[in-house]
Amino acid sequence: MLPLLRLTASELQHLLTTTSLTSQDITLQYLSQIAAHNHAGACLNAIISVPSQTQLLARAKLLDDERSRSASRRVGRGPLHGIPVVVKDQFCTPSLGMDTTCGSFLLKGQTAIEDAVAIQKLQDAGAIILAKANLTELGHKKGIKLTSGWSAVGGQTQSPYVRGGVRSDAMPLGHSTPAGSSSGSAVAVAAGFCPVAIGTESDGSVMFPCTRAGLYGFKPGRGKTDYTGVQPGGKPYDTIEVMAKGCEDIASVMNVLMNEQLQVRSGDSWEGVKVGLVDLRQWWLPEPYLESEPKSYQEQVLTAVEEAIRTIEEKGARVIRSTPLITMPEFEKDIPGTQGLHDVMTHPFQKAFEEFLALFPDCPAKTLREVIEFNNEHAYVELPKESPDQDLLVMAEEHAMTPEVFERAEGIMRTRTKTSLHDCMEAKGLDVIMACGDGLLPPFSAAAGYPIGAVPLGFADFNGRAFGMHLVVEAEQEERLLSIMKLWEETFPDTRKPPDVC
Repeated sequence: MLPLLRLTASELQHLLTTTSLTSQDITLQYLSQIAAHNHAGACLNAIISVPSQTQLLARAKLLDDERSRSASRRVGRGPLHGIPVVVKDQFCTPSLGMDTTCGSFLLKGQTAIEDAVAIQKLQDAGAIILAKANLTELGHKKGIKLTSGWSAVGGQTQSPYVRGGVRSDAMPLGHSTPAGSSSGSAVAVAAGFCPVAIGTESDGSVMFPCTRAGLYGFKPGRGKTDYTGVQPGGKPYDTIEVMAKGCEDIASVMNVLMNEQLQVRSGDSWEGVKVGLVDLRQWWLPEPYLESEPKSYQEQVLTAVEEAIRTIEEKGARVIRSTPLITMPEFEKDIPGTQGLHDVMTHPFQKAFEEFLALFPDCPAKTLREVIEFNNEHAYVELPKESPDQDLLVMAEEHAMTPEVFERAEGIMRTRTKTSLHDCMEAKGLDVIMACGDGLLPPFSAAAGYPIGAVPLGFADFNGRAFGMHLVVEAEQEERLLSIMKLWEETFPDTRKPPDVC
């Protein structure tokens, strides 16, 4: 058996190129790991659907045959050739024989009219779409109090690291949860169900699950990925992102999805890199997102961050502590007609979601009001006792913000966050700004429309959950962000470790 919990896509590609290993072999081993620990074994509930084994092996054989026709076993499709990938169950996949449920029974058994553009790109690049990942239902656009990783179709995704599983009283991003709507994708990578996975994010749906799963995550700037055929969450904030065990894999996937060529180099130095570190206590996630943690946990995180910062300083980085970046309450305040970022994100949801429903000709609901009524009529599965909440759908359906107010509010918040980041980086000559992974940097990045990444740092003593850091840069600086993430990966190789799900 391959060491699936550790192997990266680039390492698999090397094995496929230099040994007799085939994509058919790899596919079978990943399917075996899913069978062992998705609904059995560790019962992670990370995967919501899998194509037929016959279909998957036919796809793998096609790619193996392409490879075998090359004397060097190197083929033209690139680094994803023959590599299994898991995608969040928001991407339309009719050609693959899998539903796109978004976690809702409303869409179970429904067939979209065509694949999402991102799926087409991954297929053209030689990827094998191995499975679709569970998620917080409707990308956490159904109910405020839904626990991260819960959907009516997929059940509750569990972290492979947390001892005791998700607590019954957990907050949406609570310490026992996998944290964020793309949690199934993150858990799939961490648990060895796939080497890389694709998620979606408006303001944290990938960044939070990555740090909880000990992974590297990458969100490009606004508008860099084609979202056609994917369930929307908060246009224009929606972005497709990648989660992986290493930065080389991030570059391989993002170069396909972005139509750009990000370069990731090994062996670079921290010498001369200038890092801004925000006040971690000031930027910590508040309730009701995250319940109060043991004081020892926050101290453990602060100590781990300080140790990591001292290490990169010793290697030549210059670190500016308590970088005065504008906080979420500050960039949200005094905007007439709105209650903040999430209120603004709610405005475009109804129109965008109803356009998405139109991709399913036989869907029994065509409007948001009909979706709400469907859930009420099927409350035994859609609104069970443990997750009886659809208030976000109701709020979106009743939302009265005008397009003019939306445009003004979105523009004000974007200007405030962009100006703050630019001023901080310009004044100090910074290359990147960092914050704790239990913080509010993802909403800041969303408001600005700027690239953000996640890197692993450690594991909590009190329950085993992983924790990490978030990093943000200015517009068009994706390659700089990835290069700094690669430096982190090479400097701290022991900050991620496989979970005990062998």
